[in-house]
Amino acid sequence: MLTQRSETLDNWGDTYRPGPLGGDKPLYQVLVAFDFLQIIILLGLLAAAILIRKRRMQRGIILFKSLNISLLSSIIAPLLAAIVECIDLTGTKVKRAYGLANLLQHFAGLFSLCTIFFLFYRLINHFQERSTGRSPTGLIVLHGVFLGLMAAICVADWTLYVGYSVITSLASERWGIYCGWVQCARQIVFWVASLEVVIWALFVTVRTFRIDRQARASVFSFLLSSIGFFAMNLMWAIITIQWDIIAYLAYPRWVSYFEPIFRFGCTVITYFGVLLCCTRLAGLEDFKVFSTEGPSVYPMVKYQHPYAVPSEMESSQHPHAIPSEMESRQMIMEADPSREFWEAGSRPIHEADAESKIGPPKP
Repeated sequence: MLTQRSETLDNWGDTYRPGPLGGDKPLYQVLVAFDFLQIIILLGLLAAAILIRKRRMQRGIILFKSLNISLLSSIIAPLLAAIVECIDLTGTKVKRAYGLANLLQHFAGLFSLCTIFFLFYRLINHFQERSTGRSPTGLIVLHGVFLGLMAAICVADWTLYVGYSVITSLASERWGIYCGWVQCARQIVFWVASLEVVIWALFVTVRTFRIDRQARASVFSFLLSSIGFFAMNLMWAIITIQWDIIAYLAYPRWVSYFEPIFRFGCTVITYFGVLLCCTRLAGLEDFKVFSTEGPSVYPMVKYQHPYAVPSEMESSQHPHAIPSEMESRQMIMEADPSREFWEAGSRPIHEADAESKIGPPKP
């Protein structure tokens, strides 16, 4: 596209100096500060995931590759944004091609959102398999359709964003309108999809707290991360509906300050909860599958009565366990033939002859 429309593009090899920011300088300082803070915290979570995997081998964490890819994309996006913001703050003379950082930053941000949805869908399927004992095929297909729809919207969004960024003719205004409406549709779709994730998180949390005591801590971490992700998408949906669709005005100054701070908190909560959930699931005693990308089949969790006798619970949970010493003594005593003769001798002759088949002694 760049070569076909070279007559309408700036020469990206020319030098460029950003203009003075004026009253927007404090806003750029806030953006840079929280971008670097997010990079530091996400790097710490990435290092923690690698150390957990290295210490416990393949039992350390599930969805290891998917989580690392999502963390890396969420680190690259604010890193590129911080580079552009630092250039704007300092007013450094740079090549106009530095605008490529904006394009890559937008792509990394969209990709990280899609990977977060993928992680949530895999965890929902995991908890469903634990509680039902079988793979939820219909739910997997439905989430695959949702993920494909979101990926298609992200591709359209990024394509229009690239076209709007590189075109400098009168057509750029039309591309900007198209790009703005696609971004509005994407943020609303992401909000609805994150609401569906929260509903599933509440459902699996209630079920897990009832029938699967071992996974309570894991499902609570999953619920916390889903709420944080939903809050971030809800904020974007409110901003989009209020100032991009209804009023169609520039954002108020307080929104420009509130959005990066709130987004930073929600992003940290989301990844921290997902990492904690994946780590706790891999450490469960009944976790028999060693694949880091998630197990495929799980035994169905049985309901345990809260007032059951501990010995009965253990025997029901371990039907093939080796009997204890007291149980083995009881089995031996029940099968002891001398005990049968003693009981037969203590009863009348006709009862002993009828029940134990022992007759009177012969002369």
